[in-house]
This record gives sequence, C-alpha cells and structure tokens, in this order.
Amino acid sequence: LVFPLLEFLQTRGIYPEEDIMNSKIELLKNTNMVDFAMDIYRQSHNTEEVPAEMTERRKVVIANLKNLQETAAPIVDFLLDENKVKDLRNDKAYNLKMLQDQYNISQDDIE
Repeated sequence: LVFPLLEFLQTRGIYPEEDIMNSKIELLKNTNMVDFAMDIYRQSHNTEEVPAEMTERRKVVIANLKNLQETAAPIVDFLLDENKVKDLRNDKAYNLKMLQDQYNISQDDIE
C-alpha cells in the first residue's frame, strides 16, 4: 500500500526525487522484489552497479524460488493434466489417498 503512495508523491514532485527513490529501495529491501529494487537503485544512482547486499539477497530469493518450484512440481504437473484432474471426486478422503498412492502427493504437499 505504501508503494503507490510513493509513486503519487514522486509524480507530484513534493519531495526530492532522491528521497523518494531511496524510500522505494528501503521499502523493497526485505521483499522478494529484488530485481525491481535493483532497477530503482540503478536508475536513482545512474549506474549499472548495485550494492553487494542486493546481489546476495537476489541469490537467496532465486534459491528459494527454485526450491518452491521443485516442491510444487508434482502438484502443478497433476493439475495441468485434465485427465488426472477428472479423476478427483467430491470425497476428500478418497482424493488424498488416491493422490498419495498414485502420484506421491501428500497432504503436506497440498497445504
């Protein structure tokens, strides 16, 4: 919710551009929007270089993303196959057992 406010303030020119850009970077610092924060840093500092902490944060975010993709892959593959999805029934207990027995998808994977 804060980011749109910063955008609004930036277009109005009420505060110095550098302050707004630094606020955007600070706001994005602890999010997974690292590439966006890096772009803002490059723009505000008129450079292609970014601080090492941003580069390190990007590595952590990418590793986490890959881990999440690997974890979700069996479920995504299942959901992309219309024939497999048609095998689901209204009975939750049956679905959980079927998913675990046939596709090695556990309740923990679903949650």
